[in-house]
Amino acid sequence: MNVKSTASLARSHGRRSRATRRATTLVEVIAGLVVLGTVLASVVIARGRFLHQRALADRQLRAIEAIDRLVESWTAGGTIFDTVPRFGSGPLPGVEGYRWRTAERRDPSAAALASHVIRVEVWGPGEAETEGRRSVVSIDLLVHDRASGATADARSRGAP
Repeated sequence: MNVKSTASLARSHGRRSRATRRATTLVEVIAGLVVLGTVLASVVIARGRFLHQRALADRQLRAIEAIDRLVESWTAGGTIFDTVPRFGSGPLPGVEGYRWRTAERRDPSAAALASHVIRVEVWGPGEAETEGRRSVVSIDLLVHDRASGATADARSRGAP
């Protein structure tokens, strides 16, 4: 019986595993590069979308802050909206290239309250103020009709 020492077995086993070990093939390398490229492309696309979304959010935030200051200047910091233009437009102060536009909207619920709705829209630089295009930001203001309110108060007191 031929008995080999454990050191001899270990050496021969090690030689066999080195000799029979496969190298990485070109196909495996290309497959790995394809997977890595796909992951990298996904990250770049996601980052681009994130940057675009963040830029849009920053734009909206600047427009909201500016429109808040504009409405505050119209109302002198109060709650009386008599000086809000029903149909007007102009540059948005504090934000270069932005424009505001107001338009009165018919609303039966507002009319029942002797009021009307004025929509204030903000358009960014290079954006058309046409129907079908979304503004950067818009708000609706419920403005009480002073003349209608006085008539309604007189009627409630019994005056003709």
